[in-house]
Amino acid sequence: MEDQFELQFTKGFNHGYTISKHNPELSNKILKGLQPANDYSQGIVEGQKEHEKEKIKSSVKDSEKNKSQSKEKDFDKEK
Repeated sequence: MEDQFELQFTKGFNHGYTISKHNPELSNKILKGLQPANDYSQGIVEGQKEHEKEKIKSSVKDSEKNKSQSKEKDFDKEK
């Protein structure tokens, strides 16, 4: 069974991730006024950070995919 820290941190993490994903403006406002003084608020901060990391990774993958497709189109035009 999870101890109290893990339970509160996990709830905060999930809430932080979800808010960041669906309403980034609200997430930023919450983080500006938040003092990570307890397990739940620490989870919110970490959840938001995790969503940002995933968003960046996805953006990089999309950029690489578009770059690759562009090169293929250029190659086809040369034929």
